[in-house]
Amino acid sequence: MIINKLDLLLEEFFRKGIEKFKFNKEIKNIEIINREEIDEKGRTIQVKYLEFLLYNTYLNEKDVDLIDIELMYTVNKEIINIEGWLYPSDGKVFREFALIGTIKEVTSKIEEFINSCYDIYPEVAKLYTIESLWKQEE
Repeated sequence: MIINKLDLLLEEFFRKGIEKFKFNKEIKNIEIINREEIDEKGRTIQVKYLEFLLYNTYLNEKDVDLIDIELMYTVNKEIINIEGWLYPSDGKVFREFALIGTIKEVTSKIEEFINSCYDIYPEVAKLYTIESLWKQEE
């Protein structure tokens, strides 16, 4: 089933993020969250997050403790409709994308999007954490 195949791929892409960032000292927890929503037309929408929970001790005055990569998708026969965002809990969107296509057509673009989120994560985290945390690493 296409939805199961897509879900496994997304899980794999998110697990790479967990491995990449699991030792970052500003991160308290990294979690993959799955849920379903029903839209206004009664269709089931799959939602998958990679959620970075930051330690309160490292937060700056903005007091933003979550940074999420969110993917929202539906599958109709062989066609996947997927949207994605990178945003902290203040709602500012740093990356977004939308794709429609077969699993073969969208897989590499989804991976590119997720990797681009991983690439800018340090810059996003710097906006919400104390400066001294990052000076120690330079």
